[in-house]
Amino acid sequence: EGIEFDDVIWAQISSKGRDIVASMLRIVPRLRPSPAALLRSPWLRLSRVGAPGQTVRGLYRNAMLNMRESQFKKLLYRVIAEQLYKDHAHMTSVAETIIALDKNSDGLLDYGEFIEGLRKFPDLLDAIPDPVSLFEVIDRNGSGLLDCMELAAATLPLKLTREPKILWNAFRAFDRAADGILTLDEVVETARLLEGPVLSPPQLDELVEVLGAEMESLRMASDGEAATADRSQGGACRPRRYRQIDFEEFVFLCTVHEKNGLCGKIMQKEVFRIVHSCADYDLHRVRAKVGPLQWPPSDENAAAWVAPSDENA
Repeated sequence: EGIEFDDVIWAQISSKGRDIVASMLRIVPRLRPSPAALLRSPWLRLSRVGAPGQTVRGLYRNAMLNMRESQFKKLLYRVIAEQLYKDHAHMTSVAETIIALDKNSDGLLDYGEFIEGLRKFPDLLDAIPDPVSLFEVIDRNGSGLLDCMELAAATLPLKLTREPKILWNAFRAFDRAADGILTLDEVVETARLLEGPVLSPPQLDELVEVLGAEMESLRMASDGEAATADRSQGGACRPRRYRQIDFEEFVFLCTVHEKNGLCGKIMQKEVFRIVHSCADYDLHRVRAKVGPLQWPPSDENAAAWVAPSDENA
């Protein structure tokens, strides 16, 4: 028997759309269309739209700058990208860019499509010694194809990564214990949650090892070390062995990109920390604005960026 579509729900879907859904619901598996056949369907192919040249250029430039960051910063950027709503300006720019560069309309960018877009900006191309390395840094899972979330995380603008509200939500995602202090274990757990589904076990282990080394260089305590650190310090005036990564320290670590003005940033961090500790007042003005947290990441969030093409209506 044929599939019956409810008039209310399916009234706005074209006959081509209903036909392809019905074909995927066939009882006999061999009669269902293959993934390749589905991607060739006009109903699923994305319409080509032109993204503003300045938008595309800005994303390529951001990717060049962000690829130089530490693994911790790259993990932070992936957390931020997962938390952005699909209608955020950055996600919209990424979606428009992918659609504009995506020649085969499969919703992904291969290296050829990526490099062809980069060639439109000769000055940027000349500034990249190895475009292959840039593509591989963005391509987290090594699939040879860039999806929306990979490109969104790799091309976050610097201004966005410095917004207190954005950083507060990212801090809450890392702070699994919700105690206001980040530990090495929480950073590793976040990496496993976010990267586990896309990386092979050896790749994940290598990432965790690099993150561990970076966190140890910052003197970030593990869960067990954080629990005993205060009790082992003795006198109040003795220096801490471990660095306390509260929100003020987190903001400092995430926003310092050069040594110029470093003393001023350190002073600001300590003033903000003292005011919050002693007066219970948040000079960042974000702690009281606690809304629903976009975390943990969901498959729906990762796939929801695609704007319908004309034939999808």
